[in-house]
This record gives sequence, structure tokens and C-alpha cells, in this order.
Amino acid sequence: MKRLIYYLMALLGFGVQGCEYLDKPGGGEVCMYGTPTVEFHLSARVVDQAGNPIQGIEATTKGGVPFDDKTGFSNYQGIIEAYTHFGFPGNQYEVIFNDIDGEANGGEYAKLTLDITEKVMQVEQGDGSWYSGGYKAELGDVTLKLKGEDDQNDPIVETNYNINLKAVVVNEAGEPIQGIHAYPEGDEFRGREGYSDYLGNISTYDNIRSVGGKFIIHFEDIDGEYNLGEFESISIDITDKVSEVSTTGYANVDLGQVVMKLKKTL
Repeated sequence: MKRLIYYLMALLGFGVQGCEYLDKPGGGEVCMYGTPTVEFHLSARVVDQAGNPIQGIEATTKGGVPFDDKTGFSNYQGIIEAYTHFGFPGNQYEVIFNDIDGEANGGEYAKLTLDITEKVMQVEQGDGSWYSGGYKAELGDVTLKLKGEDDQNDPIVETNYNINLKAVVVNEAGEPIQGIHAYPEGDEFRGREGYSDYLGNISTYDNIRSVGGKFIIHFEDIDGEYNLGEFESISIDITDKVSEVSTTGYANVDLGQVVMKLKKTL
């Protein structure tokens, strides 16, 4: 609830601006525009399955947010010492390791996403205002696999994203459908925001957890024959669209028109 209040205040232009110079690697002046902020330090050593260090691997945080001053890259020893600052605490709990140089440095490695929640430690208290404190995570060795290597036995890593979803629900004639319920697999959007209005519009946001490594949105007709007839339910995989987190802290997913078909009658 506090995060939502902060977001709405920032959106409406309330709050104060404060700037502070951080005398640390990757530091600099941090300006806060009515948004809670944390400082984050990540340590890791990136290796292949034989334990050899891999150079040139980029580490980013949730939604692909880069670390400051290009500190999020492994050196010739595979070591990453990365620093960054987040608007909205919580984005530091997921790290993505990505091979950006192709076949160089031992071959092309598969992207790895890690939930590091249990590794994150608070090392500095907040100031009671917008700065929410300092955090660090020491991951030790992070092992990457070459692309194409068998990974069927790897566990699926479930992740959380703040998702801002927009869609316009229409029938096959392009007419808007009211009263369609949109909901994520295994969850619900808050309040009445997950239902289409008289123009077919759905605009909602919430923190959503993946199921089976995927983000699936279901669209269901809950009012039967009302509002142009009874429509078949459909499901849309938005996993590939959940990739970039904006300055609001939400992954913006705009599905455009979602076309629903009438149920066939016997």
C-alpha cells in the first residue's frame, strides 16, 4: 500500500526533490523525486560448468535495469562488483545474467535469471524519508550453461513483476465488450480494475507472480448472454512482453485489441 501511495504522489507531482552524492564505486549524485530509493551492491563470480571464469557477462536487475557506470559486467576473472540505485525497493531481488558478446569468451551462454531474495542483506538503514537504506548480495559462483546444453532438469524459477496491463476487449466485428474479467494465472487483479468497461477498456496494475515460469492472462465472460452475447474464454501468454520496467516501477504491457469469439450454440 505504501508503494502505491508513493507512486500516486509522484505521478501527481507531489513530494520533494533531494539530491545526495554517494562517494562509492558506481556512485554519483542521486536525485529522488518523490520516490523511495535504495542503494544496492552485488558481488558474484560467473563461471562455466567446468568452473572456468567467463568474461563479458552482463548482470542486470529486475526488468533489465542496468547497474551504474557499467559495473555490471564480469571481468577476465569472471568477477562482478556492481552498484546501482533503485526507485522502489524490491527490484533488487532478481538478477539476470546475459551473454552479450556471442561466441567470444568461450562460446554463447544461455541467459540465467536468479531470484536472490535470500541473499539480500540490509547493510545501511534508511533516513526516514525517501532513502530506504543500503543492501548487498554476495552470490559466490554463478554457473552458466552454453546455449543448447540440456537444461530440462533445471528447476523453474518463479518471479514477481509489477505489471501495468492495458487491453481493449472486442468481438469479431470490432465492437467493445463490457464485463469481461481479466485475471492472471493463479491470482486476481485488485478491485474492479480487472473488468472491461463499456468501451471494452481494461487498465489495471498489480504485483503478479509467474506460474510455471510464465505470466498468463485469462479473459472470461462472466455475465452470460448480456453485453453482446456469451463469449469463449481465451488465455494470452504475456511472458515475452514482461521485460522492461519503467520509471514507475511497473512493466507496461499493452495488448491492444483482444478479440473474443461468441460461444457456439448446439
